[in-house]
Amino acid sequence: MDGRLVRLCFGVLGLALSLLPIGCASQLDAALVDPAKYDYHNCVQLAGAMKGAESRQQELVDLKTRAEKSTAGGVVSALTYGAEYRSIQGEMQLIEDVAKRKQCEPPVKPVPPI
Repeated sequence: MDGRLVRLCFGVLGLALSLLPIGCASQLDAALVDPAKYDYHNCVQLAGAMKGAESRQQELVDLKTRAEKSTAGGVVSALTYGAEYRSIQGEMQLIEDVAKRKQCEPPVKPVPPI
C-alpha cells in the first residue's frame, strides 16, 4: 500500500509542477513576439496581418470552447491552446501599435481584452 501512496504523491506533484509555468506564460508569450516583425509592412499589409490574426484567434476560441465541454476540458484547453491564444493576443497588439505609429487610415481594430 505504501508504494501506491508514494506513486500517487509523485504523480500529483508532477502534475502540479507541470501546471506551474501556465501562470507565468501570460507575460512571457506577449514578450516573445518579435517587436520588429511588422516594421516594414505598409498599412494594407498590416490590415491583412490583423485579419489573419483575428481569424486564428477565433479558431482558438472555438477550439477552447469545444475542449472545455469535455471532462477536464479546462485543463486541456489551458495546456493546449492557452499559450498560442496569448501569443496571438500579443501579435495583434503589436500590429495595432505599428499601425498607430504609421498612422494607418482607417486604423486596425483594437485588440479586445482577454
